[in-house]
Amino acid sequence: MVSRALICGIAIVILGFGCLATAQSAHRPALHIQPVWWPASGFGGCGPFPPSHPCDVFSADGDVDIAVALTNISDHPITYRNIRWAPATVFEIRDEQGNLVSETEELQDLKQKYLKNGEWIGRPKGTQLWAGPMPDDETVLKPGGLVSWGNCVSRYYDMSRPGTYSITAKLRSDEPTQEWFYSNQIQVTVTQGIKSMNHAVPRSPCKPL
Repeated sequence: MVSRALICGIAIVILGFGCLATAQSAHRPALHIQPVWWPASGFGGCGPFPPSHPCDVFSADGDVDIAVALTNISDHPITYRNIRWAPATVFEIRDEQGNLVSETEELQDLKQKYLKNGEWIGRPKGTQLWAGPMPDDETVLKPGGLVSWGNCVSRYYDMSRPGTYSITAKLRSDEPTQEWFYSNQIQVTVTQGIKSMNHAVPRSPCKPL
């Protein structure tokens, strides 16, 4: 008999993290994260039981992907902007010594171009080429509503060295209070990749999520 946990692990990979909805409850944070390992072939997924690959173990030569689910557990609608803009979800990632890992050059460049006074700016009218957040990226969550997405954290934070990392996330609402919502904490293990040989190595660009 196939367990519900295994089905959920498969559905997360196939259905774009939709199974996270079943994991939400009033006892969990409004913002919930969990690691998702993807095979290099793009087929299959991870799970808690052998022979499945653990969802929280990644190669130093690969990507570290996180599934994010946001639930409105209040009694009123809440508006968010730029949920589909990956850098808008802020991650705090610490190594085994408790040190914050550094941001990658890509994230630093995006902040320099598109982050003004603490706000991500939308595309100005008449602009043809634009790699920043879109102006219509607005999400209104009704009470009990849920939205989920994926984020390749290793694209924006340096996790190229083997070891164990602790990860939390936060996201700010677009309400007048601009309240921050904080996630649970997870741990992922980055193992030495074939190319790393105990040294930090440049990562290939993360696949789109």
